[in-house]
Amino acid sequence: MHTLRPIAHAAAIACAGLIALSPAVQAQTDASAGNGATSTLPRVDITGARERYRAETTSAGTRSPTPTEQIPQSIVTLNRNLLQDQGSTTLSDALRNASNVNAVDSRDAWNSNFKVRGFNASTVVDGVAMPGYFAGFESLSAADRIDVVKGPAGALYGATQGQGGTTSTGGTIALSTRAADPLRTVREVGLRVGSFDTRAFNLDLNQPLAEDWAVRLVGDVGQTGFETEGLTQRHRAWAPSVTWQPDGRTQVVLRLRSQDTKGQDYSGLPRTGTLDTTQLTLARDHLIVSQGQPDNTLMSRGANLQWTEQINEVWSGQLLLSRQSAEIDQRGVWLGDPLVCGFGAATLTGNYVCGARLWDRFTTTTVSPALTARYRSGAVQHTAQVGLDWEKTRDEAFMAFPNGLGPLDFFAFANLPSTSYQTWVEPVAPDPADQRNTYRSRTVYLQDQVDVGAWHVLGSLRHTDIQVTDVNANAFFGHDNVTRNRTLTPRAGVVRDWTTQVSTFASLSKGVKVPIGSVFSTPPKPETSLQKEIGLRLKDLGGLSGSLAWFDLARENVAVGDPANPGKSRQTGLQRSRGIEADLRWQASPALTWLAQATRMKARIEEDTTAANVGKVLFNVPERSARIAARHDWLQGPAAGLSAGLGLTHHGRLAGDTTNTYFTPAATLWDAQLGYRMGDARYALRIDNLADKKYFVPSTYFGGGQVIPARPRTVQASATFAF
Repeated sequence: MHTLRPIAHAAAIACAGLIALSPAVQAQTDASAGNGATSTLPRVDITGARERYRAETTSAGTRSPTPTEQIPQSIVTLNRNLLQDQGSTTLSDALRNASNVNAVDSRDAWNSNFKVRGFNASTVVDGVAMPGYFAGFESLSAADRIDVVKGPAGALYGATQGQGGTTSTGGTIALSTRAADPLRTVREVGLRVGSFDTRAFNLDLNQPLAEDWAVRLVGDVGQTGFETEGLTQRHRAWAPSVTWQPDGRTQVVLRLRSQDTKGQDYSGLPRTGTLDTTQLTLARDHLIVSQGQPDNTLMSRGANLQWTEQINEVWSGQLLLSRQSAEIDQRGVWLGDPLVCGFGAATLTGNYVCGARLWDRFTTTTVSPALTARYRSGAVQHTAQVGLDWEKTRDEAFMAFPNGLGPLDFFAFANLPSTSYQTWVEPVAPDPADQRNTYRSRTVYLQDQVDVGAWHVLGSLRHTDIQVTDVNANAFFGHDNVTRNRTLTPRAGVVRDWTTQVSTFASLSKGVKVPIGSVFSTPPKPETSLQKEIGLRLKDLGGLSGSLAWFDLARENVAVGDPANPGKSRQTGLQRSRGIEADLRWQASPALTWLAQATRMKARIEEDTTAANVGKVLFNVPERSARIAARHDWLQGPAAGLSAGLGLTHHGRLAGDTTNTYFTPAATLWDAQLGYRMGDARYALRIDNLADKKYFVPSTYFGGGQVIPARPRTVQASATFAF
């Protein structure tokens, strides 16, 4: 089914075998160097006043290493120190430390994606946009850092057409993973156990094979349990890599990825009995599921080759080749009205157990060559880049409905155990798939970063040619569309240094995407986004670093319901988010580190075919959110090696659907961490929802309408050993 699956597994086995044989290889290397005996460099831990959570440079905003304070756009970096200190095990865990990024419950990750500044964000791993709409399952086992680029950032990484139904309108969540390193040896394993039978095993093995070769294997295997009755998610992730670095001018890195997630589908709970308990009260752990219902499965495979070459003192070249695939097979049931369930009889009343099987497979090929020139002309320093992004995605999918699921007496619902629902009937899968789409994009870009004195100017132009072939064989949709759109998207910004520690910036950026995931009576036109932003940035001002920004982000040509053609869409929508954000890191002392983020914004529908929707709050987007966290490390004395952290996270009320029929309440949560390092061993304890607050958040299942009981107090303990 997947040509990449055996390759990834074989590579994982090969890496493990090479690492197992590494002592002999290392011995030969040492002997050839005149050493005559095996040796490894001793471990050295350096502790100082350098800011623990601040990254000096990033490539996420410019595709070339640039000091963060010289980029005229909000970028938040979550480095490995932060991920490790807080014991982050999911991407949502980590992203709570960045302002204006929504949380994704793991039970809802089959249906939802991350939002930044109120709009969908793309997920990029090592420079490649991941296909699909289930970024919440992305493994952190190999993550070295996460950069959150705010605003229309699809221009940075192709047209992100391989994102399926998502876009990069809100921004880009860019993960960088650890690759094989010829300069060091790493052997590390870890164990983790926690509430609701959560458990996992992880490893990181890096072995130099010679002075210029190395292999690495990073991975984790385990399961996550939940308060919900009988619900468990099992996961497996492997990330083997090979690096060839013959000299200081050439580096070739091959990364493979294999990630699998499996577990019961979860549609949430109805509002009656949860938010509204006037008639009945539902157990928070109730699971709506049919007898014999198969588990959901998600398989993600990838190969990523990056070649960088320093041609001379001015020019360098980069080449990225990638092949990524993702396949989801989701079988679920939920409560709904008869028409939504597909029974089609308006005379029927009450709630029905609806059922559906959704299957979707994405395959994306990416080719991205680029040339970069770094040169000085008088007092002006230039970093100029020209490149090409070519991307092709095949998206095949179907949705089928089982027969045999029928009406349910809602008021008897509270007394039914989860195993009482009708037996699952596997629907017939169409062959070929109902939806057979192809997305092609070709983008040529030119970018220049100009530094002159206290000024840093960034400008870029991208010409994008996008072709979409949208084939819908299902008679219900009944329309095929072939579109081709060419567009020019600019990006411009300036930074002004007032001191070495204080600067201001302003920028304007535009994004474009051909809308997919909707059915149009006529070929769609490009959906556009435009962001204006001004901000203040600090760099180590009394140990304080970070940014404060005001933004205005508009999304135009949004697909909305077509009143003249029920079930289809037309492009007359306008949505806007506008507000202020703060992301701060404070190294108060070598032992004490603070982190704070806060957002206040309005995210509204401004134009829609349904007049009643105008002015509504965007679905599942809070107007206010914040987090503050502190960590103290005992560096000396009898408690040396001990660390403790405490955090507070808040979000405002959340709209449960696009029509704002209901809101889930605001919530404030405490979390805590305790750690101890002794030699090459690290021990950690993590507690989330410390006060065990009971509350609900919206479910995105079939566009919303249900709620999810937020996770109660959970405890996880871990131990990591280096050898």
